[in-house]
Amino acid sequence: MLLIPFVLFFYSLFSQDMCGVSTIYLTYYDTSVSLTSPSYPKYYEPNIHCIWYISGIASTRVVARIHDLQMENGYDFVIFGNGVDSSIKSSLIAKLTGSTKLKTLTGRQSQMWVEMITDRYVGRKGFRFLMTQTLNISCKLMKDLKNCKCNILPFYGWN
Repeated sequence: MLLIPFVLFFYSLFSQDMCGVSTIYLTYYDTSVSLTSPSYPKYYEPNIHCIWYISGIASTRVVARIHDLQMENGYDFVIFGNGVDSSIKSSLIAKLTGSTKLKTLTGRQSQMWVEMITDRYVGRKGFRFLMTQTLNISCKLMKDLKNCKCNILPFYGWN
């Protein structure tokens, strides 16, 4: 009976190790970062639980541009939320499963978390996202812009 907790503990460490860096910082100079599932574009392993925290510059919003998402539909998920606490239900932005391409998710603040949860059976290709940030500037403050239809602008760093 002592073998089971050891195996679960060992597997838990192995799974966390597969996730890579857990905190990603977007700066004035590094305004975007590619985030991929473990082993992408090869199939991911079963029983993966990864959480990544993305932190942008103050007065920005973190944006996830989904270039590729291929998860086992209904069983494996990628979940996005605002802030740094994935246990707060109101922070949820989206819970994705299955396949999609070219979708953009914009957070409400300069921090976002991304969680990958897979079951113990079928693996898929996983995902590739471009994590970036946008300025959180109101159109009312930008009177010089014509046809302003949104409250955020692309952020490309300082030139």
